[in-house]
Amino acid sequence: MTIPFQYAPNSFDAQTIAGQRNDQFAVYGLAVRNQFGGLTVVYVGKSKTLRDRLNYWLSNPPGRGITHSYSQAYATAAAMDSVEEQLIRELQPIHNTLIK
Repeated sequence: MTIPFQYAPNSFDAQTIAGQRNDQFAVYGLAVRNQFGGLTVVYVGKSKTLRDRLNYWLSNPPGRGITHSYSQAYATAAAMDSVEEQLIRELQPIHNTLIK
């Protein structure tokens, strides 16, 4: 399955997160290494303050072994909401407990 984010993944660590913008609507995915050496998205979320949200997940991960994050910015909250819902339905990440 192709990961449906426009940009390559980032390492999921404090230094990389510090470089994220914090002032835009964004949808993000948290990923783990899979058995084939690729990445599997295990959580999809949205945020108006991406850096703050990723820092929260770094301190309180939704699951074990998260090594990478993907993110994509959107111009409006409506677009962000729509894409988040679509990705949760499509990817069915194991740490998303509620399908919206």
